[in-house]
Amino acid sequence: MDEVSDRFPICCHFASTNIVYSYIQALKLLSSVLGREIKHRRHTVAEQEEFYKTRFGFPPIFAEVLASMDGLAAQGKEELVNEPEDKKFIGKVTLLEYFENNRALWIK
Repeated sequence: MDEVSDRFPICCHFASTNIVYSYIQALKLLSSVLGREIKHRRHTVAEQEEFYKTRFGFPPIFAEVLASMDGLAAQGKEELVNEPEDKKFIGKVTLLEYFENNRALWIK
């Protein structure tokens, strides 16, 4: 697994301006900016919980809560998508612009 995909575990969504990207779509966009393929593997909720405990050292209950929230987001139940338009915070920079402006973060 590529180092970048380790930073984006489980399948969720990014919102940038008025466009919502899945992790897979976002990583394809990042791949185009970096000029190399970034691969992504979806984690189960249990794998994500273990990831939070082992990689970040989160306490078990906190890791469980975060992983369950990620699982709900993966099912499309995250607040951002379901919130009324007047409650959403929509950025002014596109995800592509963010990746281009911060390309150095992902270059070895």
